[in-house]
Amino acid sequence: MEAFSGLMNKAIDVGAFDGVHLPNDGPVLSYLLYADDAMLMGEWSAFNFVNMKQILWTFYLCSGLKINLHKSMLFGIGVDNNELKAKAASLGCKAGDIPFLYLGIKVGTNMDRIANWEPVAPKNIINELEGMMRRFLWGGSNDVRKLSWVSWEIVTKSITDGGLGIARLEVNNNALIVKWLCRFLNEHQDLWRRVVVSIHGSSRTWGIAPVNSAYTSVWKNCVLFWNRFKVDGVGLNYVIRGKVGNGTHIRFWLDTWLGDEPFKDKFPNLFVVEKQKKGDGE
Repeated sequence: MEAFSGLMNKAIDVGAFDGVHLPNDGPVLSYLLYADDAMLMGEWSAFNFVNMKQILWTFYLCSGLKINLHKSMLFGIGVDNNELKAKAASLGCKAGDIPFLYLGIKVGTNMDRIANWEPVAPKNIINELEGMMRRFLWGGSNDVRKLSWVSWEIVTKSITDGGLGIARLEVNNNALIVKWLCRFLNEHQDLWRRVVVSIHGSSRTWGIAPVNSAYTSVWKNCVLFWNRFKVDGVGLNYVIRGKVGNGTHIRFWLDTWLGDEPFKDKFPNLFVVEKQKKGDGE
């Protein structure tokens, strides 16, 4: 896959393949690799189809690994269905429908709807999963209900507090969502972050992360969660401390980088007269 990655990068550099150009000077996406899967993406054009076949053929000649087109699928966004089927037939692969499943998750659908999570979890995700955990703990099943001798609130306490140390799924989920915020604030050159910034903008305005409210997305839900989430009664912007470095990624007034609170709260009178309140170097 490293060799295939090199081929694709070279094709992009010499103009032999036209990837997906993201807005606001964002990255150009042409391929994604995961385990033994490869996803190619680009503009829908005869130029791209011809050169894509040449790239795959060159990869085969160099590595001896032949692409199984019978197991491959072609997707088209905003493309007529008949044209999609015709192009898939010419390539020797299947025509795919959107939304589709990838690694057990639906791609190209509204993930705000609980029904779209059914491939990986039942409805009312957390409650249903914890219900399964409770029934398993007391030897029950979907068909047999047994008495819970200890409340779930006590069971999920730490061992030192008299519980069994079984973490609440909501707590785990919240921790994972906050972890993505920490990654966003630190992984400045990573592809996923550059994609988010190109779509939602680099300016974080008053919030802790940028968001374009015009888009309904998982990212928007995450930002809304971060903005309202509190730890011991204080927001994440007070808990997460910034390291100044050269100051490029620190907002002078809005981020907590010196002391225990942002300067806008520590010096409110000065902040009122400040003209450049965002002070964002990104």
